[in-house]
Amino acid sequence: MIELLLDARETVDSTILRECPGTQLIQLLEDAAVIRAIPLQPASSKKSVKLYSVGFDPTAATIPAAELLQAHVPEGILCYFTAIELHGLSTQPAPHYHIALKKAADPKRKVPLPKVSPSSDRPLPLGTLEFYADGVGYYRTRRDPANLLSVQRRQLNPYCVVRVTTLEQTLLDCLHRPHSAGGAAVVFEAWEQGLTRSSPEKILTLAEKIGDKTLLRRTGYMIERFAPQSDSVQKAKRLIGSIPQDAMPTLLPGLAYQHANREWGLRTP
Repeated sequence: MIELLLDARETVDSTILRECPGTQLIQLLEDAAVIRAIPLQPASSKKSVKLYSVGFDPTAATIPAAELLQAHVPEGILCYFTAIELHGLSTQPAPHYHIALKKAADPKRKVPLPKVSPSSDRPLPLGTLEFYADGVGYYRTRRDPANLLSVQRRQLNPYCVVRVTTLEQTLLDCLHRPHSAGGAAVVFEAWEQGLTRSSPEKILTLAEKIGDKTLLRRTGYMIERFAPQSDSVQKAKRLIGSIPQDAMPTLLPGLAYQHANREWGLRTP
């Protein structure tokens, strides 16, 4: 908001306004009821979070979560449950919302990242809590660009365009960070709905591009569960090749499933 006002200030033929600090311009507009602060509760680690609406009296409930996050982090990518909600993949109430920034490449790294993702039975961190709106937490996180390959722009409303993971990327993200996606119930519902809107082939192709063997196993299991007749089931098995049976990762990181599924080399429900 301040950057936009400072840019606009330079076009105004007024010495007084040109010398006015950005924070003071915002206060003037707020006093004149041209803009209004959106009521948000900052996280305890944040001094304040300032977002404004133009032309009407806002409440957080009247502004889509995706719009709040994109305004807060304009260069970010909406993901996890935020993307699930935007794609209409779940009927569950929002547990939290996420926006991600891509991690910068490390110029000192000479060894490529491993293509088998680590698996943990412990819940994975949600990221950095930015603020609450209507009691729901809004998080910022950083993501490895190698695992974030498919993003689209979407016209959310006449005033806002957002960047969000595609449906296929969103489904794969459920297997990468199920806790951030809203938990197991949301993950299974999203996959069941998603496979009626996309194809197993498109999802598997994206997983193959990402190149993580553990993700491929999880993807193959989910395709077989919800689209067992798809040719992608056998293709996934060919892509995976031989599966080590000594250390089986869980299907959903953070959830300690115990059933040994030797076909996919996973611990599953």
